[in-house]
Amino acid sequence: MDKEIKEMKENYDAIKIPDALDMAIQEGILRGKRKMKKSRRNKGYFKVLISAAAVFLFFVIGINTLPTFADTIRELPGGEAIVRVLQFNKDKAEGGKITDGQDIKDIDTKKNEDFERLIVDLYQGEQAANVPGHFSITYLQYPYSILVEVSGVRAFSAWDNLPDLSGKELFDDIYRLITLDDSAHRFVVTFKKPVIIEVTEQNNPAKIIIDVREDEEAEKLPAVYSLRTASFPLGEGIAAAEGILKWELASANARLLRDTDGTYFVEEGYYLTEEEALARLSEVEEYEYFDFKMFIEKREPHRTPKSIAE
Repeated sequence: MDKEIKEMKENYDAIKIPDALDMAIQEGILRGKRKMKKSRRNKGYFKVLISAAAVFLFFVIGINTLPTFADTIRELPGGEAIVRVLQFNKDKAEGGKITDGQDIKDIDTKKNEDFERLIVDLYQGEQAANVPGHFSITYLQYPYSILVEVSGVRAFSAWDNLPDLSGKELFDDIYRLITLDDSAHRFVVTFKKPVIIEVTEQNNPAKIIIDVREDEEAEKLPAVYSLRTASFPLGEGIAAAEGILKWELASANARLLRDTDGTYFVEEGYYLTEEEALARLSEVEEYEYFDFKMFIEKREPHRTPKSIAE
């Protein structure tokens, strides 16, 4: 038994604590080691060893139940980064901290056997930022997509060199949206199929990592009726229409989208029946300060919206 205990202790002392562990877990392991050293002359040190090792085992089990997170940890250079897997509240996840002056410097993709990854690098001046500015990621449908919004960002250098998504199994398109806020930027990523999304926030250097895999159990969605404007080039006018619908006409689901021709329109919302869409159209047309002509477009969940001339 003494030999077994000695071997277990030697194996435990050999454990290298990665810098990227959650700080609470790391501190728990260190406390365990300190307690063990103080108790070496005490026959009860074996219990301390088991307790501290259990904390480490909890991390190991957790990280192995999140394969994409585990993959992220393995890729960290020297284990210098700190990562946090974000939880979705309904269809939205939020992370980062309030900051200013950042740049969405680069957006890249990576293909894994089980998932596809989008990596967003954030810079502060000429160097990688320490922590991402406050951001949100919202999963949307019609078409399957995510809206990425990042605050505290003054530049979008990645816009000039967006990744080529052709040939991807899940990623379909990526495009920027105009934002009437000079300290925020947003962009949309569309998918060819319904997906399951995992978002990881990385600090030192600051990255937003978005992993997606096919949702093979997604329910089949019906066609809907989209109440929308005509298509226009991207500009402040169409962005203002989005704001009017959202804030003055209480259209909670109003959003800016890109169509099959690469032009843009605002969708007031989508409805399960044409009658519902027509009823809402009547209400919008009664508002005298909204000058955009509205149309009703029937759309399948995986279809890119079509271009409609005014």
